Amino acid sequence: MRLGYEDFLRGVERMRTYGYPMQRTAEEAWPHFRGRRVNYGTLAHHLAQDIDAVPAPWSGPAAPPCPPGPH
Repeated sequence: MRLGYEDFLRGVERMRTYGYPMQRTAEEAWPHFRGRRVNYGTLAHHLAQDIDAVPAPWSGPAAPPCPPGPH
């Protein structure tokens, strides 16, 4: 499963709630986020597998076949 735009917006809003400084609007940041995710996605899946991390709902098909943990 891919992280969709609505999930991304919820994450941006959570960061804004905690005062994280924003240099771009969510609309401007979305294509950059998607591009970065392509670059690190495979590495992140391997790292999560190596440390036996509990898969999140957005972990995608590389996650082990077990129910995702709470988020």
